[in-house]
Amino acid sequence: MKKFLLPLLFFPFLLTAQVDLKISNLSIPSHDILGSTQISGEVTNVGSNKISSFEIVWSEGSSKHSEIFNVDLNPNESYKFTHSEVIETPTLKTYNIRVSANTNGDVNVSNNTLNHSLRSVTFIPKKKVLFEDQTIAANAFGWWSPRGIVRLDEVMNTPSTDSIEYVCVHGNTGTGAFDDAMFHAYYSGMCMGNDFVNVNGWPGNLVDRKAALNYGTVIGSALSHFTTYKNDYGVADIDVFPAYGIGSDGLPAVTVSTALKFAANESNLNLALVITEDSVHNSTDWRYCQMNAYNGGGNGPLATAGVDFTTVGHPVPPSAMYHRHVARNIIPSFYGDTSALPSNIIAGSTYGHSFDSWSVPTGVDPTRLRAIVLLIDPLNGNVLNVNGADVFSSMNVDENSNDFGIEIFPNPLIDRASIKINFALEVGAELKIMDISGRLVHSQSLEPKEGNKYYEINKPDISPGIYTITLNNGGTTYTNKVVFE
Repeated sequence: MKKFLLPLLFFPFLLTAQVDLKISNLSIPSHDILGSTQISGEVTNVGSNKISSFEIVWSEGSSKHSEIFNVDLNPNESYKFTHSEVIETPTLKTYNIRVSANTNGDVNVSNNTLNHSLRSVTFIPKKKVLFEDQTIAANAFGWWSPRGIVRLDEVMNTPSTDSIEYVCVHGNTGTGAFDDAMFHAYYSGMCMGNDFVNVNGWPGNLVDRKAALNYGTVIGSALSHFTTYKNDYGVADIDVFPAYGIGSDGLPAVTVSTALKFAANESNLNLALVITEDSVHNSTDWRYCQMNAYNGGGNGPLATAGVDFTTVGHPVPPSAMYHRHVARNIIPSFYGDTSALPSNIIAGSTYGHSFDSWSVPTGVDPTRLRAIVLLIDPLNGNVLNVNGADVFSSMNVDENSNDFGIEIFPNPLIDRASIKINFALEVGAELKIMDISGRLVHSQSLEPKEGNKYYEINKPDISPGIYTITLNNGGTTYTNKVVFE
């Protein structure tokens, strides 16, 4: 019987790739400041032979830039490279970069090239992440919400997460004596029924409205929600200026203005305002209790620094509950105001907006309120950036007075503004306007007068931007922020 030896090419699975260099990743930012950017990345030897040199070629358009790297790269080892030629980015645009890694004898060229888009901007905005936590307190459907409370508490107690804004949106699917007193029907309904990304239960979490995530049972699991999005491009720096006073209806009200400085040209973006109240507590009202599936320990350990949910009871009595970052209102809507910003936004420019005032309901503690401004892309619902300010810590309040500082209308201002003084002026009171560096740009004296305590300030020759107004009145200094457009 004759034996036949078939050529090896009939059995390709017997072939072993001798030389195979893979470009594993690129370390090029998605956005960078005008000027130049390094071309960096990593290659990996995924073949069976040692590699002694390779070539990195990058291009943007027709020109190519090549450099040889001499290495001693064993199989399964990686090498981080930085090309000696940077990409010049003199104009505001998107640069499409192609990077290839080549070596002699490479049998697999399908893994040799990666493409990358780099957008040049005037500066890198500070990015914050928005957590829209979904929870239920006193309701038959809120049994599992303590898991979200604990996971969120873990995130809040991690120092590196100071760039998160928290909004706890209370849902409610039942009626009766145990209704959640913090229920916000519209906001909760939109988190679960908007046009883009929806949560599907309690506890849950919308993260920048880019992902809907459930809180896991593992300690620290919610922290991954933050780390995934913390380095996203923030589009604009957001400053928030809340003011507390008496509204036109004679009731306490919060008025919030904002100023946004954009790093690149943008178009058609929306703004929304969320008002939260922190550490909401009512020790005797059972609408502030917490249903608790973890009582008794049958569903595992679960505790914050203040409450051990395995021993505190079911439901958790209201005396033991301090509800964090409770959503009190969202203005004007979940999707934001379509006319708050111009349709075409110019890079490096600052734009201001004042939201409708919000009357503070009876029972809400104004000293625990926070104003949070959301910059929203209406095309996909994503929150591009967010920032907040505590209503009271953002204001300079005379502790010996029942009124609050100085109020500016409108804010931002274009030509002139009215300043309301909520206290008695003394002779020699002086108003000053300073820029962010502390440089004095305008001053004027204010004389005491009877009745209406409104004073007009004509806009001096001041460049657009954010300024501090201070009023020295008999040794007491009051401050507020104003945006000049």
